[in-house]
Amino acid sequence: MFGLNIIFKLICILCFMLSLFSILMAYFNPAHGYELSLYNSTPPIVWISLIFSIFGGISIIMYIVHRNQSDYYNYCFLGLLILLFDRIILLYIPYIRGYYSWRGDNISHFGILKEILTFGHIPSDLVYPITHILLSELVYITGLSNEIIANHSTALISVFYVISIYLLATSSLVTKKEQILAVTSIAGVFFSGYDVYLMPNGWSLLYLPIVLFFYFKSLTKKYSMKYAILFLITLILYPFFHPLSTVILILMLVVIGLMEFLIPIFENKKILLIKSSFPLTPILLETAIFFPWILSFQKFNLNIKMMYYSIIAGSSPNVISSMSSTVGKLSLTKLEFLRLLFRLMGQHFIFLIFFFLSFVLLLKYPNYRKNNKNLIILLSITLFIGLMYVFYLFNILPGLQAMGSDRLQAYLVIFTPIFAGFVLSYIITRKMIIHKFNLAPMVCVIIILIASVVSILNLYPSPYVMQPNPSITQMDMNGAEWLLNFKNSATNSVYIMSPVYRFLAGSLGHVEAGKLFGSSYKEANITDHFNYTISKNLGNSYTQNEYFMMTMFDKIVYETVWNVVGRFHHNDFKELEGDTSVDRLYSNGDTSVYYIHSLL
Repeated sequence: MFGLNIIFKLICILCFMLSLFSILMAYFNPAHGYELSLYNSTPPIVWISLIFSIFGGISIIMYIVHRNQSDYYNYCFLGLLILLFDRIILLYIPYIRGYYSWRGDNISHFGILKEILTFGHIPSDLVYPITHILLSELVYITGLSNEIIANHSTALISVFYVISIYLLATSSLVTKKEQILAVTSIAGVFFSGYDVYLMPNGWSLLYLPIVLFFYFKSLTKKYSMKYAILFLITLILYPFFHPLSTVILILMLVVIGLMEFLIPIFENKKILLIKSSFPLTPILLETAIFFPWILSFQKFNLNIKMMYYSIIAGSSPNVISSMSSTVGKLSLTKLEFLRLLFRLMGQHFIFLIFFFLSFVLLLKYPNYRKNNKNLIILLSITLFIGLMYVFYLFNILPGLQAMGSDRLQAYLVIFTPIFAGFVLSYIITRKMIIHKFNLAPMVCVIIILIASVVSILNLYPSPYVMQPNPSITQMDMNGAEWLLNFKNSATNSVYIMSPVYRFLAGSLGHVEAGKLFGSSYKEANITDHFNYTISKNLGNSYTQNEYFMMTMFDKIVYETVWNVVGRFHHNDFKELEGDTSVDRLYSNGDTSVYYIHSLL
């Protein structure tokens, strides 16, 4: 036994050393400008060290749980600490290597945070202020910069999600083994970019497990009032967190109420008048807050009209056809498409298998159903979300597209770690063929490790999953600010995939950027191939002079990972440099600013 204690200590020390080594290697290999792939630009030893560290952490926990050695359960805690530490490192690698931030909505939320800190109030058109209020408070409390708080906060929310899965497991799973395995299954696995990017939708999604934990605990006799208060506070705040998550929460409560009624009927196998604990009050409260709030914003009028006309017409745009068209542009064979699908969603498939197996086990064994009512409720919620997603994909229920149902994929897997804990515990404890060779814990380790590695490899967009790295460099920000300071306010601008206003709104805030940038923030996409297939001069494509900012991202992405799309080729960029109607005003190596002289 003494030898086993030493082995556990050595493994824990080795795992922590590997994690620290990965940090040092990432730090001493900083990014130099835009990188098409974070994976190729980061030394391979960083990823290898972290994967081995994750393997060690999972192995310790599996071995102890398999042997049921309660004397060593402290090492389970150390194993989980290793996994959480590695999770944070994986999410912080871009910033350790000097990345500025990410494109799209991520940089826009920087600007909203800047506005709150500058003007001291929430912008009137902000639908989901909770995330930004929390961030602004952190800036005031810590004294750190906006960029540090905004960039580093989502990783902490991701870790909080893992912790909340454990809390939910304590109220949904019966044994300590199941609860430990549930959190172990997800600690080193990432489901989506919501773990990376600053997005209120992602934060509200990752917060859902703790909401259900509050609800389940509020129904117990012990501390019910305390958890009921926490649940009530959460309900009041959620409509201001994100609209889609609020709708999902309301639907989840409806499913819970229905299952509270159906479960006893199913077990008794006859219809009885059963006292149901339908959560009517929470549903009415959430609805009463949500709908007045959301209807006060005109931006959702289009969604409401789209949903109305879809329901009236009995149809919506065909999602599957749109996906097929996108895949067709990539010229993938069926085998290549399946490989890409597993690379993108392999961890989802593995955890959905856990969901399916949990469903089978609960149907097969009455004792499991008797002792796992909350697990059955979580299964029902996941099944309901899955059906909604299928209805959206195959246009079975018109109008779903108007509520952002393409994001339901992320909601579908949010509770699956609970099912993983249930199934993994079954594999470890039940007598099966693999137990004759003592392979049960190793099989469980391999399953979780595969899910972890697949998720790590698709955590950041890269050519591996046929996507470009969406990072923003400091040079991109410098180029946008230079254009702001020296441009003629009466002249508009065009772009490929890097609108100047997006960057400026991220650094200055939308209000200030609008004041300084003027009406020209209404940028337009530049013509494909710079119109060189028709004319030798880009100036022949415009009736007035235009500014044009091009980042390294714009150039590399169409020369490499999206070359098959055919929008721009390498020769197009060479011709641009020799175009007499285009002047290059500024360049910092990563970003260039051009002035297009109209020839019309």
